[in-house]
Amino acid sequence: MLCIASEHTTGSIEGGFRKQTRRMGAAKKAPAKAVDPKAALAKSKADAQGFKCVKCMQTFSATAKRQQLEQHIVTKHDDKKNKATFEECFGADCTAKA
Repeated sequence: MLCIASEHTTGSIEGGFRKQTRRMGAAKKAPAKAVDPKAALAKSKADAQGFKCVKCMQTFSATAKRQQLEQHIVTKHDDKKNKATFEECFGADCTAKA
């Protein structure tokens, strides 16, 4: 029995080629999602600037917790004469999670 190397390699190459052509065919059949670049950029900027301190204009990510925002108030705006509250810095409608 003589084993030819090309038989073994041909099967795996053909299998890989079939998989690739199936993927390409599926990609062609799938509906193309039209993404508006301006809308995507606006969403990205809105997500990046989740919370903003009104006093110093420092921004915090949308995933920032309320404890992090309160820590900012203590370290940056806790003067002896003029103590800032959470509502003054981030507004009463701030939706940061505890």
